Amino acid sequence: NMNRYTQYAPTGITRCEPQNLGTAVKDDLSDQACHLSVAKNKPGVIRVGGGENWDKTFRAVIDANEAQEEGGAKYHIVGG
Repeated sequence: NMNRYTQYAPTGITRCEPQNLGTAVKDDLSDQACHLSVAKNKPGVIRVGGGENWDKTFRAVIDANEAQEEGGAKYHIVGG
């Protein structure tokens, strides 16, 4: 049952700041997703586990947007 897999979405949103990244991806690839996000002019990435469905992912993005002090919807997700 894939529902038992680790669920990352609730805490998986990472804000990607270009000034915090080096010029090359680290050897352990831990910042590879942020490099891609910055290259595509996106504010961050979300990690989603294999057993998670779209509902959990959408809720994680909603929660992250509501938790922002500056308000608004910084993160957007498109799925279907």
